[in-house]
Amino acid sequence: MVDSRVAGSLFVDMKYVFLYHKLGFRETDKPDQYVKQYQDSIITIESDEQYFSFHDQRFDLTRHRDFVILELVDRISEHIGTTKGIAIEENGISYQDKNDYLKILCEAWGNDFETKCCDTAFDADAIYTSRLNGGLIEYMVDPRDSTFDYISIGIDDSNRYSSHSVFHEPDENGFIISGSKLLGYSGHDSVVVVPEGVTYIDAGVFWDKQFIEEVMLPETILTIGGDAFAYCEALSKLEIPQSVIEIGDDPFAGCIKLHLINKSADYVLRDDVLFTCDGTRLIHYSAWKPEESYIVDDSVEWIGKHSFYKCINLKKVHIGKNVDYMGNNPFSDCFNIVLENGSPNFQYLDGALMDKRGTVIIHYSLGADRDEYSIPDSVTTIGRNAFWNCKRLKRLKIGKNVRQIGYNPFANCTSLRIESDSSFYSARDGVLYDSSFRELIFCSNESARGGIIIPASVENIGRNAFSGCESLKKIVIPASVKTISRGAFTNCVNLSEVMLSGNVESIDKWAFAYCPSLKTIKINYDANIHADAFLGSKTEVTRC
Repeated sequence: MVDSRVAGSLFVDMKYVFLYHKLGFRETDKPDQYVKQYQDSIITIESDEQYFSFHDQRFDLTRHRDFVILELVDRISEHIGTTKGIAIEENGISYQDKNDYLKILCEAWGNDFETKCCDTAFDADAIYTSRLNGGLIEYMVDPRDSTFDYISIGIDDSNRYSSHSVFHEPDENGFIISGSKLLGYSGHDSVVVVPEGVTYIDAGVFWDKQFIEEVMLPETILTIGGDAFAYCEALSKLEIPQSVIEIGDDPFAGCIKLHLINKSADYVLRDDVLFTCDGTRLIHYSAWKPEESYIVDDSVEWIGKHSFYKCINLKKVHIGKNVDYMGNNPFSDCFNIVLENGSPNFQYLDGALMDKRGTVIIHYSLGADRDEYSIPDSVTTIGRNAFWNCKRLKRLKIGKNVRQIGYNPFANCTSLRIESDSSFYSARDGVLYDSSFRELIFCSNESARGGIIIPASVENIGRNAFSGCESLKKIVIPASVKTISRGAFTNCVNLSEVMLSGNVESIDKWAFAYCPSLKTIKINYDANIHADAFLGSKTEVTRC
């Protein structure tokens, strides 16, 4: 097995488990094994060992390209109704029927794909890429053979890549649109009218636009991406048009005032809870609802990511007997909640919701009446956002068999000190690192109170690692650090001095968001700084 357990590695990025479910794979009785039955064959994924089996051959799942290959094999097989004629080649696939032979090169989304599209020195009929974005699978294709009918294998030509549409500028109303896809919004209107002709709202387009009170969507909208309106706390009115056929991970998470109206036949709004029309997927529970308890209906099989986010009135949720999958901690920021489990696919013990084998912690209840928690020895994985905002917890011991921790597991756990019995993770002075001390995973407000010295071996400061550390006033980031991850220092309201070396390569989205005391910072010329790295901070950035 490839031992790649630091942030950014595919082993730790558990969104790929979501991808397996999204493609229709289901976990077997063997841990970390997923299978899907096609008309004439089975694909088996061994997630822990990072490979999949297809036509009696093994193929790696260690690079982003490998997941693109898997997704494309599934797309073609679903469309043509068979896996016959599909073969996995080096860095791609080939497909052959009675009349045609097609070779498709697969690449990771982003620069790898775009660079390859500009390269003519290779033998392939098309270049293909895909990604999981906000709970939806997106893809692009760059056809090299104009005579081949790509639609015949399930590749829609409307997803054709164009180098002319890589860079975009806002229009006069602040909309950033490519073709019919809304990619961003930089306006400041309280009532937002999305233009006619837009068919796709990208993931996170209106993220944290707290001035928006109403959004009017045109009847051309087909897809609403995940987190599209997340944290729009003033948003009170939005109608899902009749035209909508696809919705990603809860687009309305954190919209605490929102009263939805639904006109789409593909979805149903029942007692202000949004489901797919067949009732199998629960997408969004309206946070303003006054009820203190809720019973998840037996029709529900899938409880989506953050679907109950900030439902502060809820004190108890009963999980229905047929629920077999949950996205990232669906009950984040439900301050009073405890669960009641009726599903054989999960177990709930001492405030922690786990999978049926007790190997994965999905959620720890903020309403649990305790300030210490020891992770059981059965647990191998701490899920993404699992302990989010557990401010009451003061002490947590990581069990000896934990070998995988998703991102943001302890964000805003301001009073928490961590101990570790795991050989894969080390705790020093209450700060959590991977065992090689290459990644700083988490530091709480309490642990930062007396100051923190980051070891010279650390290369990555993890997602939300210092989030909410109000006691943090000054930090020296050593020359070894190359990446400051998404939200690493967000809401460090008293952080006034950050000393960076010239070796930082990347400062990700919201890395220093909402740090009002951080007036200035010096960053080397070569560092890649996300446009929203200092969102809400009014920090003057000097390049040096």
